Amino acid sequence: MIRDLVRKIKRLMRFNRILQVKMVGCAVLLIAVGVQGGMLKNQDGILAKVNAERDLVLEISAMERKLRTKNLKLLKPESQIIAIKNILEGTSLKDEVYRAIIDGEVYSAGDMIGDYEIMNISMRTILLQNNEIFDIKELRFPENSNELIQL
Repeated sequence: MIRDLVRKIKRLMRFNRILQVKMVGCAVLLIAVGVQGGMLKNQDGILAKVNAERDLVLEISAMERKLRTKNLKLLKPESQIIAIKNILEGTSLKDEVYRAIIDGEVYSAGDMIGDYEIMNISMRTILLQNNEIFDIKELRFPENSNELIQL
């Protein structure tokens, strides 16, 4: 029965030129749709990879900025000052007590950061002392800038 149907279709296609053109057109269209689907699937994979890379790049600045203060002790004292200067976010005044915001954490006078003890905090300056090497450093914000100056 199926053989008979296939023979009839072959005979019809052999003599009907319009049907032949339509069948070839359908085959080309099916192939084009398959190729397009494959290309879209490939583009979805590329888009997912690009989005993952973009998300990673957006996190890099936060990762670079977040230098954990426990790792400061691994650095030399001069490098500690530079690192503290880079992660110092600002100072604040609450209940008439100045505090420093360093790497997202709040520090008060007397707290230790790395090998340095915070001796004094004001709105524009932070005084640090290293008792091991008898070193005192003052970090000061400039008047017209957010950049920190070391004296």
